Amino acid sequence: MKLTKNDAYKKRDPTEVPLSGKKVDNKIIIKITLLLLSLAGFFDAAYLTILHYKNAIPPCSIALGCETVLRSQFSTILDIPVGLFGAFYFLFLIFLILSNIKPFRYFKFFVFFGVLASAYFFYTQAFILHAFCQYCLLSEINSRQFCNFYLV
Repeated sequence: MKLTKNDAYKKRDPTEVPLSGKKVDNKIIIKITLLLLSLAGFFDAAYLTILHYKNAIPPCSIALGCETVLRSQFSTILDIPVGLFGAFYFLFLIFLILSNIKPFRYFKFFVFFGVLASAYFFYTQAFILHAFCQYCLLSEINSRQFCNFYLV
């Protein structure tokens, strides 16, 4: 197949994978990305929950305030670790993503409240505790990414 000068200026279809000619469905890419973010959030929150019940502090190599944050009065709600609520939140998002509810009717609702909770916890770390936990920040950034992929 011989390419002409005009072929270089043709508008390329953004859903077409180069050299294969196959089209990629953007909805599938977004769904896979949301699923991966949810899984990462679940494992992060579950890890913090397990360490809470073992009465251990995770190693903090990036942010040096894990112990301050995880031992504060803000780390539990009615003696239940916040990480456990986060683990259930992300597990529920995984269920919604895999259940094929069209078009994620309840997903937007739960993501909105998850982002609000993340904003509150970030505010608490920054302005009340003056310390940051890298695992908590990972969860907060993860929740914010849902806005980038779904709410915006």
